[in-house]
Amino acid sequence: MEKPIVFSMAVLPSITYTIEDELPSELVRMYSLHGENVLGVIFSSRNPDQIIQLIWKLNQKTETIECIVERRFSFQGINHLSIGIGTNDAKCIVVMGKSSTENGEVLFVRTIAANPLQTEKYPDKCFDKEIAELDQLCKNLLPNGLSLYPMGVPFINENENLLVQFV
Repeated sequence: MEKPIVFSMAVLPSITYTIEDELPSELVRMYSLHGENVLGVIFSSRNPDQIIQLIWKLNQKTETIECIVERRFSFQGINHLSIGIGTNDAKCIVVMGKSSTENGEVLFVRTIAANPLQTEKYPDKCFDKEIAELDQLCKNLLPNGLSLYPMGVPFINENENLLVQFV
C-alpha cells in the first residue's frame, strides 16, 4: 500500500511577495489560474455597483507581483458579495451578491471568465432569474425558510453548470 505524501508548512519555504501598485479597494477573493504562475484577484470597487478583476503575475526571482490585466464591470449586488470557484480548471468563476435592503434584497448571479483575457471564449452569463426561482423554492420547502444567501456557496462543475452548495 502506498503512503500518502504529506506536506507540512514547517518544512516548505514561504515566500512573501511585494505588491508595488496601490490596491484599488477591498480584497474579496483570490484564486489561481490552472497551469500558470498567476493569481486572479477580485476587489470590490470604490465606485458603487462595480467589481474589479485583476490578474497578478508572480515573479519568484524578485518576489514581486505585477498586474497584467484589469477588468472592471458592473454588478448590482456589491453589498453582500460572494465568489465561487469552480471544480474545473477555473475557466469561469461565479459572482453572487445581494442588493441592499432599500433596493429589495435581490440576488444577482453572474458567471465570468476566470481570466479576463478569455471573455470572448467564456462570456459573462446571467443567472438572476434561475437563482431567484431556486431561492424562492428553498424558502418555501426547506425548514426555517433557508435562503441561498448567505448560506449558499455558488460554484461551477466540470460541465460548466451552476451549482449552489449549502454550508
